Amino acid sequence: MFTRVVKVSCSIIGSVAFVSLIKLNEEQLNEKLAGQAFLVFKVVGMLLSFVVFWILTGLIIKSTPKFAERIVTFMNSMKANFYEMVLGFIGLIVGLVVANLITLPIRFVEPFGTIISLFVNILLGYTGFWLVIKFKSERIFTGLKSKLEGVAEQSDKKIYLLDTSVIIDGRILDVIMAGFFSGHTIVPFYVIEELGSLADSADSLKRLRGKRGLDNLDIMVKKLNESITIESYIEIQGNGVDEKLINHAKVNNAAIITNDFNLKKIAEINGLTVLSINSLSNALKLVAIPGEEIEIFIVKEGKETGQGVAYLDGGTMVIIEDGSKSIGKVVHITITSILQTQAGKMVFGKMIAG
Repeated sequence: MFTRVVKVSCSIIGSVAFVSLIKLNEEQLNEKLAGQAFLVFKVVGMLLSFVVFWILTGLIIKSTPKFAERIVTFMNSMKANFYEMVLGFIGLIVGLVVANLITLPIRFVEPFGTIISLFVNILLGYTGFWLVIKFKSERIFTGLKSKLEGVAEQSDKKIYLLDTSVIIDGRILDVIMAGFFSGHTIVPFYVIEELGSLADSADSLKRLRGKRGLDNLDIMVKKLNESITIESYIEIQGNGVDEKLINHAKVNNAAIITNDFNLKKIAEINGLTVLSINSLSNALKLVAIPGEEIEIFIVKEGKETGQGVAYLDGGTMVIIEDGSKSIGKVVHITITSILQTQAGKMVFGKMIAG
């Protein structure tokens, strides 16, 4: 619907422009065309102008996304030369200002004033751009360079969006303070709203989770200072928090930090970078090697008959064959195998006689 409105508007502008052009040359046209022929010429010209602008507007609308994508690609390739780009832009503006001041007296002199003005604008605009780039190392630009490089470095930092689950979990604070994330962390406003909604819930478990999340967030803000931003309201499309996070990450080219398995999968399908604290925790757990002998405390009975359950220091579950008889005791076992599951690693072992 919006595309049609734009096309119709541009087509009407084209027809009006044609009529205005005719009025400027109305005397000459009346001499060459009789009354009826002039009217036909005007109507046909308006219709043709409408059709031509309709087609051109459609082509421009179709090509705009590709053009924008090329600009973004070019800008990304020029990140290393951010300083030069800004200096060049300044030189271009100065050149155009000078060009317009010079051509002001002749701009409206027909028939060549506009053409000369355009030529001088192109010439001096390019000259200004080239001169500033040429002398970019001069002392006058040194202070500007240091400031612009700082801005470029800041813009290159990776953005991380925190979801509700990871704030309630709380381990993210230790991970950030340990220096694993070098970018900037953002807590979106809609995540805070969800935490507030949970804290006010009638369900005691949800209320506890919401309050824990708000307490963790308060600690994070106090300890991380400038490394974290509590984002104020911005317009983000989406029905739920998960959908808004995904759209938010797309717009800002950001990564999502979450413990929500389903959100992680959906975000990855959308081509986004997703970091899971649970995955990091599993990766850092102590790894037992098949054939290794260890001492371990059996906590409870397993699902299968005769099995005992124990845990390594990192929290990895160990299933011990014939371990049910030694619940509550420290035993000597041999690791027999390791099973990788979606939840993490599961270790199997058997008791060593004696």
